[in-house]
Amino acid sequence: CLRGLLAFVFAAGAAYSTGNAAAALFATALGAAVPVLLVQHTLRGPAQPAAAFDTGVMTRMARYAVPLVVANALYQLMPLLNRALLAGQDGFVAAGYFSLVSELSTRLLQNLGMAIDVVLFQLAIRAEEREGRAAGEVQVSRNMGAVTAIVLPAAAGLCAVWPAFEGIFVPQSFRGHLDGIVPLLVPALAVYSLILFAASPFFQMRHRTLP
Repeated sequence: CLRGLLAFVFAAGAAYSTGNAAAALFATALGAAVPVLLVQHTLRGPAQPAAAFDTGVMTRMARYAVPLVVANALYQLMPLLNRALLAGQDGFVAAGYFSLVSELSTRLLQNLGMAIDVVLFQLAIRAEEREGRAAGEVQVSRNMGAVTAIVLPAAAGLCAVWPAFEGIFVPQSFRGHLDGIVPLLVPALAVYSLILFAASPFFQMRHRTLP
């Protein structure tokens, strides 16, 4: 939470004071790194003797992690593909309008889902450790309901208050051009957040991340 907050504050401050995209990007990285540096002394464990390389453990880790990495890489490519297609069809101005709504909505909904998931998924893991796989899956199903009950109303609320939101956060030259994009894009991004934070944890609990 602190990392995200500092990254936002540093990036906004750098963008406002310098007007330079590279400075804002550097400030974002700095804001994300500061909390890690503050707690890095607590992350050091006692020195352990070198263990023999266990190919079985590495194989299980790869089977679990690689599908998640590939899926996230594809999800990261989708906005770039969308913008490239839109720019080629309707021009860079239309792609710019799309990008503005996409970035704002994605950050809001994903940060909301991530803040919930950080807590709820740990509850599921604890339930699995204490009471077994079935209890962990029951907790995941409850988590799915909680995430859905928060993300969907938040998305509906964003659509409802968009004119006021636009008046505060959107530059004057962009206002009035985004109304047709918001009703289509925000629900799609809400479903994307549900895939990440409601459906995906179920497969993670079963260690079946390929689906």
